[in-house]
Amino acid sequence: MNKVNSALAKAFRQGGQALDALGRSLEVNGVVETLQPATTIIKLGTSVPAVKGALICPSATVVGNVNIGAKSSVWYGAIVRGDVNSISIGEGVTIGDRCMIHCAGSPVNAPTKIGDNVIVSSGSIVHGSTIGDNCFIGEGSQLLDGVKMGANSMVAAGSFVGAGKEIPAGQLWSGMPAKYERDLIPEEIIKIAAEAMENTELAIEHAEENAKSWQVIELEKFDYEQEDGRNDYYYQRLTPAQWSERLGEIEGHMIPGRILDSGVSTRSMPREMSDWERKEVEEAQAQAQQK
Repeated sequence: MNKVNSALAKAFRQGGQALDALGRSLEVNGVVETLQPATTIIKLGTSVPAVKGALICPSATVVGNVNIGAKSSVWYGAIVRGDVNSISIGEGVTIGDRCMIHCAGSPVNAPTKIGDNVIVSSGSIVHGSTIGDNCFIGEGSQLLDGVKMGANSMVAAGSFVGAGKEIPAGQLWSGMPAKYERDLIPEEIIKIAAEAMENTELAIEHAEENAKSWQVIELEKFDYEQEDGRNDYYYQRLTPAQWSERLGEIEGHMIPGRILDSGVSTRSMPREMSDWERKEVEEAQAQAQQK
C-alpha cells in the first residue's frame, strides 16, 4: 500500500510540475513567488548579532555588529542595525515597538552604547548615542550622533536631542530641541528600574507564546472554543489520531497547502468535516432533539 501511495504521490508531483511549467510558458509576464527568509537576526558580512538570552520579537530585526545582553527585549517592529558601526545593548533593556537603533560611521564614528535597565519607548530613534544605566527615553523621541545620557536620566516623550548634547545624570530634558527641565526625584528613578523589571517579566510571557508551533496554537484554539462554547459534560479532548486528522496529516506528513487552510492564516478556506467530526455533530444534534 505504501508503494502505491508513493507512486501516486510521485506521479501527482510530476504532473503538477508539468502544469506549472506550462502555465509559466503561457504567461506574458511570468511571476515566480518565493518564500522570504526570516529577517529577525541577520548576519552582515562577517558580523553576526550576539543575542544572549534576550527576546527578539518575530517582526523585529537585528542586523550586523550588535551585542544584546540577557533579559533585554526588542519588541515588535523595532530595528537594531549595526552596519556602519557597532551597537552594544546591556541587560534588562527595553527597545520598544517600532524603535530604530542605529550608529554612525565615518567621519563621525559614533557607535551606539546602551547601558543596563534602560527603557527606549515606542517609536523612538537612538542614533550613535551613549545611554547610561537606568535611563528612560520617552515615546517618539530622537537622539542624534554623539548624545550622551548620564545614569538615571530621562528624556520626555516627543523630544529631540541634537547631536553632541550631554544630559547629566539624574536630569529630565524635554522639548524640540530638548533642554534641561529639572532634576529627577528619587521616586522617579526607582520607577524607571521597576518598569524595566516589569518589561522583562512581560518579555518572558511573549517569548513563551512566540516559541509555540502553529500546531500548538491550533490545539489551544480548539480547546478554548470547546471550553467556551460547550457544557463540561460534552467537552472531551481530542485523541492524537483525531488531532492528526484535524491538522491534515497523512502518515506523518502535512497535506500540501494545509498551513494556508488553517486557523493561523488570516483567511481560512472552508473545509469538509471529517467522518468523526460529522458523527460528533450528528450525535450532538440527536441529543438536542431528545431534550
